[in-house]
Amino acid sequence: MQMNVETQGEADNEEASSTGSKTKLKGPDNSRVAMTRRPEFWQPLRWELGLGKVNDPSSLQATPVALLKRFPPEDLCDILIDLYFTHSNTYFPLLHRPTFQKQWEDKLYESNFWFAASCLMLFAVGSRWCTDERVLGDPENRNDPDPSQPGESMDQESSENIAPECPDSPENKWWTAGLPFFEIARDVIQSRANLVHGGTLFEVQTLSLLGTFLRGTKTFPAAWLVVSAGLRRAIDAGAHRGKIYRGPSNPDNELWKRAFWNLVVFDRIGGVILGRSVGIAEEDFDADFPSEVDDAYWGEAHGWKQPENVPSTISAFNQFIKLTQIVAFTARTIYAINKTKLFSGLIKGDWRNEVISQLNTALDEWAQGVPTYLKWSEDLSDPVFYSQSAMLWTTYHLTRLLIYRPFIPPPPLLPQSLRDPAHAVSPTPISFPSLAICISSARACTRILEHQLRTQSWHMIFVPNFVNAAYTCAGLFLLALWDLKGQQKTLAKFQDAGVVDIDATRSTAGFDVEDGDIHTVLLSFKEKMEELLTDIHILIEALEWVKPRWEFVGPMV
Repeated sequence: MQMNVETQGEADNEEASSTGSKTKLKGPDNSRVAMTRRPEFWQPLRWELGLGKVNDPSSLQATPVALLKRFPPEDLCDILIDLYFTHSNTYFPLLHRPTFQKQWEDKLYESNFWFAASCLMLFAVGSRWCTDERVLGDPENRNDPDPSQPGESMDQESSENIAPECPDSPENKWWTAGLPFFEIARDVIQSRANLVHGGTLFEVQTLSLLGTFLRGTKTFPAAWLVVSAGLRRAIDAGAHRGKIYRGPSNPDNELWKRAFWNLVVFDRIGGVILGRSVGIAEEDFDADFPSEVDDAYWGEAHGWKQPENVPSTISAFNQFIKLTQIVAFTARTIYAINKTKLFSGLIKGDWRNEVISQLNTALDEWAQGVPTYLKWSEDLSDPVFYSQSAMLWTTYHLTRLLIYRPFIPPPPLLPQSLRDPAHAVSPTPISFPSLAICISSARACTRILEHQLRTQSWHMIFVPNFVNAAYTCAGLFLLALWDLKGQQKTLAKFQDAGVVDIDATRSTAGFDVEDGDIHTVLLSFKEKMEELLTDIHILIEALEWVKPRWEFVGPMV
């Protein structure tokens, strides 16, 4: 049975025939049975009527007129729609632009409140890249722009013109971009939504867009909650089952797959960032990946096939999904809370080396399977594939860092009072140089971020990924820097006492320490610290570059 896009609820007595038409199913005559039914069990309660009346097919689905009047002007809507599809939907395809454009032009937002809410959240997300001050949250800053310069994108404005100093300063007014549309969408949802009836496509899309917007604010942990709710609504609608999508390709099915996988991806990434478990395990769904067919080739005219000589922009999203599968497995094994129940004795001996080896193999296989046009190179000329490739490979390096980070040994001379009580009795070290691998991955990631930073183009980066990579790598470099600084001071003291163990220093430094006397070792430490400081400054510069437009970056720097 196909899931309907434009209706909010399907009557239980309808089913799709093999020809696609709907036929009424005649049930049994319940006139006699009804006489014996006890009303306290068969009649809905008053509170159930209050919640259920909204999505009942016979009830009003229209968006309240008062809220429609708060929609942005038509010219601004067109700008924000274009910005959203350019800067967000390119990386995480949720919507099909021709379908959305037709629904928008038909003014479906007037008769379907969930579509209205999804439009408003699309405007909120697109506002991140808009320089039209009508998108700002502060009414004093939402004056009509100069008619001669409507709809500028951020690439038309020098990033040097925005230099915020404090959260309350006028320079930081762009942190509120999109907030008015978020507030209207919230009011639409509160006035119409309910939890009784099953989830619909527009509802799931709206929750996904809500999560996307919240990830750019200081309340970004709330995005994980919204995405979790959206994931449950999608599961309730059956979007996680492959059998739902039987039959030939059609827009409804493809949009449901896109919505479901967007929620799965953001649930995994958001959960790992916040240290929480994933919302749905790999074995609990069997939905196929979204079809690697660009929006322009949907429909019977193209046979739902991507031309052989045209690389698909959807491939990057599917490759990202595969990476998050490795992330989810890492979270469920290495970061499991109760590891005593992890493998139930299926792995003999130390499970850590076995799991890490499997994860390394999975990463290597992923890297080999990436299409040629998405393999990272500074010479990529297409801005879409350049930014998609950068997003994929920075995530690849961050995933390797995620795998090895828990096994970084504490400094050997760290006082017991500062050690984690859970590691008071240290297990046998793993057979991998964890710190060295993490530093190597962070440096490879930094080289990509540095090249993106030097382009100074918003078309060349996906900001949330850019920020997360920069922040994580900077933290790892700071850890390595302070570790080297502590060893440097310790070696200097030992030098004065005439006691130095070069072999021990080489094994704990996380770098290749050259053979030689203590002076050579200390000089090597100094050079390594200077390299780390250089990379840290690059990453801070990257964060400062995006800080004027993205509120959640403020606390990081």
